[in-house]
Amino acid sequence: MSQSVVSANVAGEGGAGRGGPGDTGEGGGIRASSLSLTNSTISGNTNGGVSAYTGQITFSAIANNTGYGVGGGAWFRNSIIAGNGTNCTRWFVSDGYNLIGNTAGCTILGDPTGNLLNVDPLLGPLQDNGGSTFTHALLPGSPALNAGVCTEASGATVTTDQRGYPRPAGPACDIGAYESQLQSLHQLYLPVITRS
Repeated sequence: MSQSVVSANVAGEGGAGRGGPGDTGEGGGIRASSLSLTNSTISGNTNGGVSAYTGQITFSAIANNTGYGVGGGAWFRNSIIAGNGTNCTRWFVSDGYNLIGNTAGCTILGDPTGNLLNVDPLLGPLQDNGGSTFTHALLPGSPALNAGVCTEASGATVTTDQRGYPRPAGPACDIGAYESQLQSLHQLYLPVITRS
């Protein structure tokens, strides 16, 4: 799945969880044995954001889900996991350049290069920030700005964000699904000329 948003879904009793009586559900946003997710946002889901036991999640934001953000053992690269009830359960594997808002309950394996841990990503609300799907904008001062890389784990170059806007817009790619375009704006100062 690419350039998508998954929001406002619920895994309830006997629903997307294990299905037994009294089960509170799991994977309110997505539950899959294997998942490939790129340039996507998983936000505002009930009883979990993403539950995937294998697969690759890159350039994505998993935020503001109740229950937990991430469950299972997928590989993560250049992604934000923050603002969830619990950001992660069990363990996940880092391919580097991830931002995890609070690591309580997280077991992070793999490559820690470029990871930002226990920091607030300063995300805006889930809303229309351009493109065809809702995103969480990176607010000014976000530690995710220019803190990522522009390549997938395979080495393939990523040139757009979830909205189809160009990456990078600054000296490096931003972490997450949203690339702030404000970094590419430059001010032009002209002299004031007066006649005497």
